[in-house]
Amino acid sequence: GLQFEGTVKEATGATLKNARELYLAKYQTAEKIPLEGLQDPKFIITFYVIHPEKFVLFDEINFPDEPRQELKLA
Repeated sequence: GLQFEGTVKEATGATLKNARELYLAKYQTAEKIPLEGLQDPKFIITFYVIHPEKFVLFDEINFPDEPRQELKLA
């Protein structure tokens, strides 16, 4: 398995607009939700900005003696 540690915050402003455009480019059949709808706190879809500081890989096949492998980014 793969995990990460770091900080996360809700996307807003230009970052939210870019996230929405990337989402719609990847999922072309997705409903085109107005940007104003995404900014409504009652809306159920949220985009997040994630800044990972560390990745942790659990791999018993390739690292049988130490399956927990860490990669620190910060």
